[in-house]
Amino acid sequence: MIIQDWIARRDDNLNPVLVKEVRQCFHSSGMLFASGLLLLLELLLLAVIQFMGLHQSNSGSWGWIIFVGLLEVLILSAVLVGSFMPAMRYTAERRTRELDFSTMINLSPWKLISGKLASSALMIGLLYSLCLPFMVIAYFMRGVTMVEMLALALFYWPALLLAAQTGILFGASGHRGVIGVYMTSLFGFAVALLAYPVMLSYQRDGGGLSGETLEAMAVWGVLLVLMTGMMYMYSVAAVSHVTGNRVFGVRIYTIGMFVVLPLLAAFGPDREMRWNMFGWFFGTLVPLLLITLSAIAGCERRELTNRVLEKTPRMWWRRWIYFLLSSGVGGGVALTWILMIAYVAVFFLVRLFCRVPDVNSYYVAMGTLFYAIFYAELTLFLRGIWTQYNYLPPWLDYLLTVGAIAFIPVLIGGMASLTNEQDLIFFMVSSPGVFLGASARVVPAFVLLSCFFALGGLYLVWPDISRQFRDYKMAADALEDTEE
Repeated sequence: MIIQDWIARRDDNLNPVLVKEVRQCFHSSGMLFASGLLLLLELLLLAVIQFMGLHQSNSGSWGWIIFVGLLEVLILSAVLVGSFMPAMRYTAERRTRELDFSTMINLSPWKLISGKLASSALMIGLLYSLCLPFMVIAYFMRGVTMVEMLALALFYWPALLLAAQTGILFGASGHRGVIGVYMTSLFGFAVALLAYPVMLSYQRDGGGLSGETLEAMAVWGVLLVLMTGMMYMYSVAAVSHVTGNRVFGVRIYTIGMFVVLPLLAAFGPDREMRWNMFGWFFGTLVPLLLITLSAIAGCERRELTNRVLEKTPRMWWRRWIYFLLSSGVGGGVALTWILMIAYVAVFFLVRLFCRVPDVNSYYVAMGTLFYAIFYAELTLFLRGIWTQYNYLPPWLDYLLTVGAIAFIPVLIGGMASLTNEQDLIFFMVSSPGVFLGASARVVPAFVLLSCFFALGGLYLVWPDISRQFRDYKMAADALEDTEE
């Protein structure tokens, strides 16, 4: 009786969004269609193998072929049920306020996004369970080991969760125009997921996947988990109230990713793979995160709200940290500059002790980062001196600035390269397009030029940065006087 009472009280602790999403999913025809299609395709695959008698051949690889076919069907079904359908539902909810579940109950953005992600994970787990009997058949047909099956199943779990969380992020926007971008990115991601098992088929030896391949899969799996957390933070910020401290979690997580990603590359199976991973993680992903951080800073508010100021710490070092992590243009630009300086310092420190391959790619990443910081600073400056800019949404201000300063010069430079008017190529000095076709000897000079642009932008927005920091200090002093 005590156990029954305990179980009866546990349902009160369930996330209401999870319960609502699961009920809505099972009551929709999409879940029934996806599950039926999954079972039908898997049965059809086994029927073809049985009908053609391929399982009686001496190749010994049909177990792997069947397993890859089952995995492909699982990926398609999981992308449909775990990512596409929740994204469409959430987009419809955000577009219609009467359907938005967050407006009906007092629920924090963290619980809202957690409930939706948990529901997607539950649906993906259900599809995994439907595939399990068929995968056992593939195992007994030989040609695939239990380690390979578990490794690929565990690898695709965070990959599918990343697709699901990305769908939630796009759905949080509530705009129809974003759906096209989401569907395009989802299609590309699904193709990559489908192609990976086929690529592994060419890397298998007689005993299955090598230990180096499994270790690399583990490292990339950890990266997928980290990227899922990053998308989660972006989703929470997207649904948070405009007057709240929306980007606090995003900035903390970005700092964590900045520290973890270079260290993660050290777990590669061999020296060549470690440098390849370092190039991907530190040369591509970290710059993308910092570019996103600078873009968010360019879209931040210029005036701080009381909900942010009322939590200002009184100790000066805590106030500095709170200033860097909290919403506001000042903290966003300052944090981006600190991480940018750390990025350059880490690169030259690694280069001092190691022979870094393809150095120019890191220089291009640095130059692109400096340009991104400059665009955010120029957007903030124009919003301060040009009142018409403030009538538009901040993200549109940022896109207009980037379009005028970056994309148009690239188009002019591209036309110049076709007409042999080389003088027009210098129009690209205000955009990363200047690195296109640049020789290895010229790239460092262009990096210094981009740094000059970023420093000039910092000079323009420095009054806003210092003003916002003074606002935090005044808020802390006011809170101290109130307590006394």
